[in-house]
Amino acid sequence: PPHLRQRIMSTRAMNRRSPPPSPPPANRLRSRGGGTGFRSPSSSSTSTGMGRTSAITLLDTNHGRERRLQRNIPLRDIQAAIKHGKKERHPSNRNLIIYTYQGQKHIISEDESRRLVTTMVSTIDLQLKYISTQEGAHHRRAQGIICDENSKIPWKSHSILIVDKSGSMRNSDVSGCRTRLGAVWLSIAQDFINFRLEAGTASDMDVVTIILMGEDAKVLVDRHPTNKLLFNRVVEYFHDSEEADREWHRNRGGKKGRNGKRQRGPRPNMRPGFVQPGGHGFYGPSLKKAEDLLEQYDDGHAESALHVLLLSDGRPSDHTFILRDMNDNRKKSKNNKDQICRKTMKEEQDEIEEVYKNVRSTLQKAVERMASKHGRRFNFAAIGMGNMKEYECLKELVSSANDFGGQANFQVPGLSCAEIGAAVSSAATSLTACQTALRSATNIGGQQQRRVRQCLRENSRLLPALTEVVDDTFDIYMNEDVERDEYKDGKFVKVDLRDADAKGVALKQLAFGEGQERLAFQFFEVGDDGSTVVGEALVAKESRFIESETDTLGRSNNWLSRDKFVKRFCKLHATAQICAKAFNQKLDSIPNLDLDTARVSFIDCCVYYLNHKTRGQFAVIVEPRLDGKFEKWNNNNGWQMKTSQKDRREIATLPEQENEDEDDDVIDLTGFDKDSIFVSNNEVAQAFSHFSYIHSGRKRLICDLQGVMKKQSKLFCFTDPAIHYHNAREEEGSNLTKYGRTDRGQKGIQNFFDSHACNGLCNLVTKGFINAD
Repeated sequence: PPHLRQRIMSTRAMNRRSPPPSPPPANRLRSRGGGTGFRSPSSSSTSTGMGRTSAITLLDTNHGRERRLQRNIPLRDIQAAIKHGKKERHPSNRNLIIYTYQGQKHIISEDESRRLVTTMVSTIDLQLKYISTQEGAHHRRAQGIICDENSKIPWKSHSILIVDKSGSMRNSDVSGCRTRLGAVWLSIAQDFINFRLEAGTASDMDVVTIILMGEDAKVLVDRHPTNKLLFNRVVEYFHDSEEADREWHRNRGGKKGRNGKRQRGPRPNMRPGFVQPGGHGFYGPSLKKAEDLLEQYDDGHAESALHVLLLSDGRPSDHTFILRDMNDNRKKSKNNKDQICRKTMKEEQDEIEEVYKNVRSTLQKAVERMASKHGRRFNFAAIGMGNMKEYECLKELVSSANDFGGQANFQVPGLSCAEIGAAVSSAATSLTACQTALRSATNIGGQQQRRVRQCLRENSRLLPALTEVVDDTFDIYMNEDVERDEYKDGKFVKVDLRDADAKGVALKQLAFGEGQERLAFQFFEVGDDGSTVVGEALVAKESRFIESETDTLGRSNNWLSRDKFVKRFCKLHATAQICAKAFNQKLDSIPNLDLDTARVSFIDCCVYYLNHKTRGQFAVIVEPRLDGKFEKWNNNNGWQMKTSQKDRREIATLPEQENEDEDDDVIDLTGFDKDSIFVSNNEVAQAFSHFSYIHSGRKRLICDLQGVMKKQSKLFCFTDPAIHYHNAREEEGSNLTKYGRTDRGQKGIQNFFDSHACNGLCNLVTKGFINAD
């Protein structure tokens, strides 16, 4: 107002002419601004008349308290901002004051009660990256290669990011960003794109597609290379979300239109492609779009890692439109009018739950189809923001992906940019691990990702005990179409089928298991009728990757690669079995060793040659199916299961020692032979790997121990081991991958002993061997 503006100008002129006033007496009342006189709106609020920070009066309103608790801002921080922070008047409401202090902003009324209107954390300002002319040209070349359907250059990965843009993503309860949607864009830019670019784990052949999840599915970014231009594009979406929130709050009241309703929405001058949250979030269309994109673009890229990242802040709303359509159909029907009125609240609730259950089942099937088709190279990550109770559906989707051979994880970070970014970064790390697994099994150099064999997967948790094979998913091979070979005395010999009554075999087309190197299928021997199962349940295994071998015998490369793979696997098992027998004999020779100490074995395997009418002859590895809890005790990269106190038996007979170390991870039993010696099952497994290295003259180390522990017989049944081989006397090139792709040579041996802590059994089983030079 004019009179207030004149008063401000006269006061400022007076302050310039006169010296600053002396401090007021203690009994003088402070003015409304918190100082000794009238203050400029842009001046600092630090004053000497406020006393202790905790004594500053502040009225916590309902809305202010809600925002303060959402953003984890204590009341004392607001009191400190009033005392020490920068003070300025609100641009649109002259009765409100904005206090800025230590990265936080607090809006408080100017009256004596000091009502807290709202509080927020200062947002992060993302800057666009500079793009040189050379980088722009490089991007255009990469974009042309990716979009060319006839291009033979393989993709390294394809990531599909599904971003929820429903109305709840406008909520301003995330610390560090104005809205939830802004936090998502920030995390994608910094922790998914820039993080991988700086680490060197992403390149132009790492393709990214972004889908907006609303009432329909919209492809916002289509097959974009991972580079600075993608980073800048996501940063623009981040800035748009910040501006949209400012505009929404600025026009919150809106202007009344001709119909009397208040008009809201973005300003007309918003740039094209502007993303504003609103509406419902339907999971179904977005998952269907992701499935279609994977099928359209990734069928020809069987060597690329696939990644679907779903970011949402609530349960799916797909059932709402279904219920609306059901109600509309009832209203159109003349005969159902009375039935609608007679429906109780419980009946309506049951109907809603039934529809929601059907929606969740449909969503699970979409994820199951993707995981079944792509297996371990398919990564599915679900990140929820908000209440944990809203994410039963996301948990079910993750569980379905894991059951059908995919790799999936679910996270619910806190409502802060740091925690959401950490969750997105974890998803990016999973994608990198999948790419590393594909590259680690390549030829020398390890840079080219290998093609994965195409097959469908079935639910690994549902493997029934069959007595008859009547399903169309089984391939039947009878009589002369089946040949069984065993590895004996260093060579393969032809033998009869396992069961005397067997006349053929049945191989299921769907894989129920997938490791880093092998696919596992259900396998049975059948009788004369070709359907009756005889003998025990078996497992057939073949290489997960499509190998390439030189053909010198007139056979296809596929035949040669499979034959080489299965024979090498059987030789490896035979080598491990010989070492296991020597280890058990060593355990038998140890005096006072507990009789219940577990023994070690590797299941017997053989080779079946099958002759298919259209595919020709091929070979598979066949071994008995392990029933029970499948566990892993160590791997070929140095990881080892730690022995916990719960896994140990009580060693009651051991005498107590003075000043005993409190560390329970290692128990030294060497030199104690007065009473029985007790060791845990995990200690037996780790001691066997150590023993294999000493037993072979420090040339071979057997690891990657996995299988089933049969508690009744106290016997380890291991399968799919890995052997690291290194002989210092041989040439360096001859040591490479002697025992297959999982053989890491001297590096694998070193990784094992870097993480291995010898237990008492290690010292006992490795005695008596001559040290190799």
